[in-house]
Amino acid sequence: ARKQHIFLWKEWDYPYVFYGGSNATPGQVIYELMKQLGTTAPHLDGTKTSVSFTRASDRSAPHNAYTDLKFIIENAYDYTPRQRSIYFDNDAVIEGSPANEISFTYRSDNNVKYVYNSETQKFDRSINDTPMMDAENDQQLAVKNIIVQHANHFKVKGTPYTNIDLVDSGAAEYFTNGIMRTGTWERKSKDSLTIYYDVNGKEISFSPGVTFIQIVRTNTPISVK
Repeated sequence: ARKQHIFLWKEWDYPYVFYGGSNATPGQVIYELMKQLGTTAPHLDGTKTSVSFTRASDRSAPHNAYTDLKFIIENAYDYTPRQRSIYFDNDAVIEGSPANEISFTYRSDNNVKYVYNSETQKFDRSINDTPMMDAENDQQLAVKNIIVQHANHFKVKGTPYTNIDLVDSGAAEYFTNGIMRTGTWERKSKDSLTIYYDVNGKEISFSPGVTFIQIVRTNTPISVK
């Protein structure tokens, strides 16, 4: 977990499961940030408990820690979160320009691509031109909506970390049903939910379904075909 994850956790208010986190100063100690933000939602940290956590042999440490969500839900989910969501609407009118392929780069070895599948009406996800497969069912990950949220990133001097301004506002692109729309996003305070708007400043609606929010730099180019 990093500083920006703690801010996202505060926004959504759901129980947070993670495996350790940044512990550097200045301002990167996630355990101090939890207190500063007044987060009340519970968390489960794999570096502090072995409950539900295991390590697998198919990947190298520290990237081989797995957790059992079924166990967590049944045994460690004694919490009622605030019901918060982006604006889903079964009758959402999706109008914009065609978007059959979306691609952007986080860095040279992390190139993300989505290709629209007209049969499933979802976007199939790939990384470095290789289909991103779900190890549980051997199917390519597919999503109904993609939100590309442009946010300010900045290097934290004296640490290896890059932070992201998430209580802020900026540009956004939205992709649903092979259509691209544009607009803006805004999060007014640490306790607020991020709201996504269309070009006219009205909260934008999405078709119900799996939705990926991709937070990128303010100047990250988004290629759309």
